[in-house]
Amino acid sequence: MTVDLLHRYLATPTSISFRPPEAEHRTLPIGPAVRVRHAYVQEPDRDGTGTILETCAYGICPDEKWGLVLLTSWRALAHTDALCALTDGLAESVTVTGGG
Repeated sequence: MTVDLLHRYLATPTSISFRPPEAEHRTLPIGPAVRVRHAYVQEPDRDGTGTILETCAYGICPDEKWGLVLLTSWRALAHTDALCALTDGLAESVTVTGGG
């Protein structure tokens, strides 16, 4: 598992993408990561109009063997920057504990 693989997976545009995804690599306390902001048109009609769903996702690789994805989404577009900042704070606080 690599951050580049998570980047390709999370930042691939889809047929319902409202605009191209924005991706950037980051370093979190738990390890390397990619942050992707993306917006989708939910339930588009024939004209392509529908409800916009914003997402902020982190693909995180604590080590080379596995990765995890933190995904938040919302429809409150007026609050996108604040909600992305909250997601950033969540990503900074992610920890992994050993399984028993």
